[in-house]
Amino acid sequence: MIQSNKPGVGAVIVALAVLWQGIGTAIVGAQVDPELSTFTTFSAFLIAAIISTVVYLAFYRRKYRATETPHPPMKMTTAASLNLFTAGAFCLFYVSTTLMQPTAASVIETGVGPFIVAVIMTWSARRLSSSLVSTTAVVVLALCFFFLGTGSSSPQSYLGFALAVGAGISAVGVLYSSRWATEQGNSVLTIAAVRFHLAWIISGLVAFFSVEAEMLRGSTLSIVLLSVMCITFPILLLQWGITLASPFISALIIAALPAVVMATEVALGSQVEPIQLTLLMLIVAITISQAMWGTRKKKILVVDDSSSSADLVATLRQKGT
Repeated sequence: MIQSNKPGVGAVIVALAVLWQGIGTAIVGAQVDPELSTFTTFSAFLIAAIISTVVYLAFYRRKYRATETPHPPMKMTTAASLNLFTAGAFCLFYVSTTLMQPTAASVIETGVGPFIVAVIMTWSARRLSSSLVSTTAVVVLALCFFFLGTGSSSPQSYLGFALAVGAGISAVGVLYSSRWATEQGNSVLTIAAVRFHLAWIISGLVAFFSVEAEMLRGSTLSIVLLSVMCITFPILLLQWGITLASPFISALIIAALPAVVMATEVALGSQVEPIQLTLLMLIVAITISQAMWGTRKKKILVVDDSSSSADLVATLRQKGT
């Protein structure tokens, strides 16, 4: 009974995580100064690493005592790739939300990753796939969304745009490195315990050399609490949920993330152009259609290059950016 309810429980957890992450992303973009963004990501991922490691050690020790057969350690190259791409995907994204409109950062980051996967699959198959058409449309709409937004012409927003693109590219690395780690027999807990360390190390080093002590005086605790509530907890909750829910349901729910960010921005008093709302609705509709198409192709077992690309695009959206 409990086993049969796991996908449903997972879907609820993913929905809560997406809602939490969307609200948190908008709050980080509105409340955190760009100068303090690296310290915010430092505290968020340091605590994420600590929590993941503690949970892993607790389960590992219990499992070891029961089986007395310890699992071989993760390969160094796999651990390095997990850390590198996770740091790029999450750190670049959350810093970008402090430099530009958070919703724009969200649609760019979530649009670039699936587009790159579709390009890779199309190049491998040597023929055009439906996934490339839909993901190209999403990228074009995301670009329009950014350039039609308020303040999109400032140097700061262009830097945020570049970081969001970098986050989307890194998200592709998150997909493949996670797949490699899983194929090598590493559990979800093992991957979670390993992947966040470079993120807090790099953020911490950048913050150490760029953030003056006076800027943190009197606000350190509030920044740490904000980073934990808006970044750490929703990310960990999402990682848990997607291990329980089906990829299709996860992809559909995660497709609504930019809409949650925009709704929160509006609630916080930000101005959103009507044309941006229209573009966002189109992006969400295309993303949901892509997830449904990829799952339908998988269900009817049509094994061709187009279905593989669609499945990978849906999987990338599921992986939690």
